[in-house]
Amino acid sequence: MPTVAPGGTQHGRTNSQRRSEKLYPQTYAERNAAGRWVAGLRRPFRIQHFAELSYHSAMLIRPATPLDAHRIAEIHVASWRAAYRGLMADATLQNLSVERRTQTWSQELAKPTRDNVVIEVDGIVQGWATFGPARDADVPTAAEVTGIYLDPACYHKGLGKALWLEISRILTARQFPLLVVWVLAGNTSARKFYEAMGGQLDADSEKSWTGEGVVLMQVRYRFALPSRGL
Repeated sequence: MPTVAPGGTQHGRTNSQRRSEKLYPQTYAERNAAGRWVAGLRRPFRIQHFAELSYHSAMLIRPATPLDAHRIAEIHVASWRAAYRGLMADATLQNLSVERRTQTWSQELAKPTRDNVVIEVDGIVQGWATFGPARDADVPTAAEVTGIYLDPACYHKGLGKALWLEISRILTARQFPLLVVWVLAGNTSARKFYEAMGGQLDADSEKSWTGEGVVLMQVRYRFALPSRGL
């Protein structure tokens, strides 16, 4: 067999190019075929490359672990500062602490009370979501997404859609008929996202939310999940 020194070439292509061709198939159909099964949560779930991502991006959605606590906390703080600017006082947002949230996430991920997943791009966590059975008594058979955030540097790249669709697929597999999410009434960008994902605003669902020393109003969206059939 021919040997090639690290960084060398064989038949006119570098080792790096060969690895890239293997990891990142050329066509969209091949990128879909490159999706793989990952064991996690209560079922394995399929990960695919999305057309919205750049050609050299490998995306993976997986269960969060305690090792992700610091990165999740960084995204949590950065996304709040980006999404809630104008809804919360600047001083409140600046006082958000990555260290405190890392402690909170370390505790949650050590003994999870709900499902927590992260989305990686090229091996770096760029977003996360938390979901489980709904907390509201009026939707006893529903599931609920209690948090979904991306690093602001990754907005408008299809990651939120990929994460949402994967959560919906997992919950459909668990035979939940309905998914709900609460969102700050003034968070217009998040509301547009949920509406684009097919969410319907619940009439008369408004309630107050208290956090970080402020009180804001929330509204609820609901999403019908498809039946798996027999």
